Amino acid sequence: MLPTVGRVVHYRAKTRGYVLPAIVTVSADSLDPTGVELGHIPPLSSDTHVHLHVMTAGAQVQYQEFDVPQGDGPGTWNWPPRVGG
Repeated sequence: MLPTVGRVVHYRAKTRGYVLPAIVTVSADSLDPTGVELGHIPPLSSDTHVHLHVMTAGAQVQYQEFDVPQGDGPGTWNWPPRVGG
């Protein structure tokens, strides 16, 4: 399943590798090519890379991550596990 704008995903932080909630702010189907050309937004490397709005519970409440690949290691995103049946 390809990511789409507005979906909640899990982002594994680059530091300490803990999991944080994040919202997809740009996916391959929503990337504005003019914004990329003007340098306002970074390009995406593939259909599964996204830009994220990451939320934390600490003093730094939120931050952006750009061109994040799907995966399980630090600096990646993944779908939350399904709960229930």
